Amino acid sequence: MKTLWTLVVLLVIGCREASAIEPKLPSGLPAGTRIVCDSEQSIGFRWVKGDWKSTDFVPARYSVAKAGDEGKRSPICGNLPGSARMDDETGLAVLYGCYTVRREVSGQSGETEHVCRERWQKAGEKWMIVDIACENFRFRPDGWFHRTSLHGDLADKPDGGEKEPLSITVGHCRTL
Repeated sequence: MKTLWTLVVLLVIGCREASAIEPKLPSGLPAGTRIVCDSEQSIGFRWVKGDWKSTDFVPARYSVAKAGDEGKRSPICGNLPGSARMDDETGLAVLYGCYTVRREVSGQSGETEHVCRERWQKAGEKWMIVDIACENFRFRPDGWFHRTSLHGDLADKPDGGEKEPLSITVGHCRTL
């Protein structure tokens, strides 16, 4: 019995030491986190009479919100893995979340849902967010963002003679 007790104690000590070696990974931004991103410049191309013409676009505001558990059941977000993993190449912790991005420009708005990748870096004993990358939108909650609007319409003469514009937008975000 004494030998069994000694083995149990050694096993518990070994497990505690092993868990101390493995870093505790971040759990991601909390559900409900809200971020506002204001564009500062937006340039690109519009399709005009069968050719691309360079243009400036009207600045937009983007309201970003991290969805809660209900977002995990949406058709876009599906069942996301709930925990972070270490990226051996970069040394960053990576996890995925469901985000809603609302674009507001000239009194009009539209909302889309995205699966976005959060990347975190260890700074001392704390985890700091590096960036959040969605399909065409990459940002820091309190820093720069950039957004692209691209498509694959390469037709010389598109149906109806129209194509969606192509653009890139830059600006700053802040957490509310």
